[in-house]
Amino acid sequence: MNIFNEIIDWVNDKPLFWKKAIYFLLTKNNIEENDIDELANLCKIEIGLVKGESPEINLDSFKTTNRTNLNNNKVFITKIKNVQNIKALKEGEELSFEKEGLTVIYGDNGSGKSSYAGILKHICKTRGTFPKLSKNIYKDDSSDLPQKAEVEFVDNTGENKTIKLENNTIDSQELKVIDIFDSNSASHYIEDEDEVAFLPSGLLVLEKLAACCQKVEQKIKNEIDVLDRASYDMTHLLEPDTEVSSFMKWYPIFGQLDGHFKFAFITVSSHAAWSS
Repeated sequence: MNIFNEIIDWVNDKPLFWKKAIYFLLTKNNIEENDIDELANLCKIEIGLVKGESPEINLDSFKTTNRTNLNNNKVFITKIKNVQNIKALKEGEELSFEKEGLTVIYGDNGSGKSSYAGILKHICKTRGTFPKLSKNIYKDDSSDLPQKAEVEFVDNTGENKTIKLENNTIDSQELKVIDIFDSNSASHYIEDEDEVAFLPSGLLVLEKLAACCQKVEQKIKNEIDVLDRASYDMTHLLEPDTEVSSFMKWYPIFGQLDGHFKFAFITVSSHAAWSS
């Protein structure tokens, strides 16, 4: 069993937001700030703080990915196709790769070489800065359209398959067995000094999960701090022999409890006593 399968088995009985975080990491290799908001909300739903439906998160489908090549056959990327709304790449064009030998992609600056490489870095495994696939600014309606791409490949059993990328999320992890190396990756190894740079990709998932949990914890703490600051201390109103303290004594909509106030029902008798 490889490390990804062990991680999936391990997280199955963990909190729901852990499983969702692992899902994000397996499908798009990253957790963004808006994902932290969703994870914090899932945490509150699971313990009953807020109402909401708990989503069904099935990670078992990822167990067939990143599997060891027991038959020692290679995995081949054969084509990038059906690209939509990714930078200025022309829709309908295909970029093919030979199974044997070396495929050289040549073009002028701005012709799309880095954009195709960015697609592969999202679908395969990479180090360094994770590329942002911006939308096609030359299309009038690009902001409203999804970003899509497909990568055809041959797996280690010889079966032809396709992985789909949509809005930075992929539907399979099978090509994470392939490393994409470019100048950004080189700079990461040479210039950066983070400890995770040389960890296996499976352990990187756990590192990112730990960092994600810390962000979720901090977000919830920040929300608690906001609620604490919103509560107003009115104990100074309880000074004796004042009209306010007399009001509170006779009018049981307010009642003192450890220096704070609780609501109660107004009875007819108490209202009459105060009125008199």
